[in-house]
Amino acid sequence: MSRNISVYKFGGASIKDVDSVRNMFKIVAQTEASHLVVVVSAMGKMTNALERLLQMAYTSDDAAAYASGLQDIKDFHTDIAQQLFVQESGVFKALEQLFLQLKADVIAVKKNFSSFNQAYDAIVSYGELLSSTLLAYFFQDNAMPCVWQDVRQCIITDSTYRKAHVQIAETYANIQATFKVPQIYLTQGFIGSDTSAHTTTLGREGSDYSAALIAAALEAVNLRIWKDVDGVFSADPRLFSNARIVEQLSYKEAVEMAYFGAGVIHPKTMVPLTQKQIPLRVCSFLNPESKGSLVHYQDKPMPLCVIVKKHLYLFSLTSLAYDMIDEQQKQLVFHLLYQQGAVVLSSQQIALSLSVCVDIGTTTLASVLEPLQERYKVRYNSEQMLVSMRHYTQAHLSAIMPMLSSVKMEQKDRHNYHFVIDDNADALPILQQLNDLL
Repeated sequence: MSRNISVYKFGGASIKDVDSVRNMFKIVAQTEASHLVVVVSAMGKMTNALERLLQMAYTSDDAAAYASGLQDIKDFHTDIAQQLFVQESGVFKALEQLFLQLKADVIAVKKNFSSFNQAYDAIVSYGELLSSTLLAYFFQDNAMPCVWQDVRQCIITDSTYRKAHVQIAETYANIQATFKVPQIYLTQGFIGSDTSAHTTTLGREGSDYSAALIAAALEAVNLRIWKDVDGVFSADPRLFSNARIVEQLSYKEAVEMAYFGAGVIHPKTMVPLTQKQIPLRVCSFLNPESKGSLVHYQDKPMPLCVIVKKHLYLFSLTSLAYDMIDEQQKQLVFHLLYQQGAVVLSSQQIALSLSVCVDIGTTTLASVLEPLQERYKVRYNSEQMLVSMRHYTQAHLSAIMPMLSSVKMEQKDRHNYHFVIDDNADALPILQQLNDLL
C-alpha cells in the first residue's frame, strides 16, 4: 500500500455532544486530506448505558424494566441529531432503523444469543454503529463526502466474545481491499466479527487498537489519536500538578507506560504500529493546534515518569499442601487469574508464598477467588494502588523511601520501581512527594 493515507481516531469524549461533533468535524476538515480513515467510538458514556441496558434485559423478563433504558439511548442520539440536522435529513431514518434493531436484539436477548458475553458484544456495538452513522451524515451534509463503512466486514476475530483475538492476515487483506480508493471513510472502533458473522468486541478501550490495525494494514503515514489531554504526560495531570508533556517517546516506552496504568494509550495499540513502524501522534481535540506527543521507533531521553493505577487487589497465596511456590506454581496462578479476566501487574515470590497485584476489571471478586481457593490459602486487600516510577535516579529513591513504611509490596529493576499501598488518605503525602520530584 502507498503511505499517503492517514488514520484519525476520536474517542467518546471528543464526540459526546453537539459542540463536540462540530469541533471534531472542524479538525477533520482542516486536514485537507484526500485519503483518510476516521475511526470513532460510541458517543460520550454510551457504552456504559448499553451495558446497563443489557444487564437489565438479561436479568428481567419484564420489558417495562428496560424500556426506559432503551428510550434514554434513543433520546440521547435523537436530541443531538435534531440540533445538527434539518428535519428532512435521512439521518433520522437511518438512526430509527438502528434503534429498531437494538430493540429487537434486547427483547430477544436470551433467545438470540448463546451466552451473556455474545449478547454483550451484539448490544454494546450499537454505540459505535449509532455514532458513526450520525457522524457520516453530518460530514455529507456539510460538504465533506465520506463513505460509511461497517468495520465488522474488515476486522475478523475468533469467537472470544468481549476480548476477541484478531485474525491478522485476513483482517489486513480486508482492510486493504476496503479502503484502497482515495477518499474519506468513517468507520467504527472496538468492534469486529467472527467467521460466523457474529459481532465481537476487542475489549474495553479497544478503539485505539482498531485504529492501529487499520493504520498498519494500510501502511499509513501516521495515526492520530485525539484525546482530552494535550499528549502523553510524565504523570497523570489530574493527580500531579508538575506533570509535563513528553514530546517524543519510543514504542517500547509507550507500551511500558500503558501496561502499568498510563491511560492515554491502550496497551495493544502499539503492537501493529511497532510492527509496521507507523508513527503515532497523541493530540488534544480541545487544543488541536498543540503538537501533542509523537510515539515512534527512536529512543529518546525520558524524564521521571510516575504512573498510578487504582482500584486493584493484592492477593497473598500460600499452598494448602505447604509446597514451595516454584515457577510452575507461579505460572498456574497466573493462568487461573487470566482465565477469569484478571491482569497481573506485579508479583513477588518468597519460598512458600506468592503475592500478586491484580486488576480484576469487571470480573467479580468471588469468581477470581474461587479457583485460587481450591489450591491455595488466599488473603487479599482491596482498594490498592500501584505506583510505578520509571526512569528513577538514586536521588529520587532517597527522597521517597523514608515515606514508604506502609508499602505492602515492592519491586525494582534498572528502570522501574513499583510499590503497592492502600488507596486512602495515607497515600496523599507520598503522592505529593512524587509530585515534587517531577
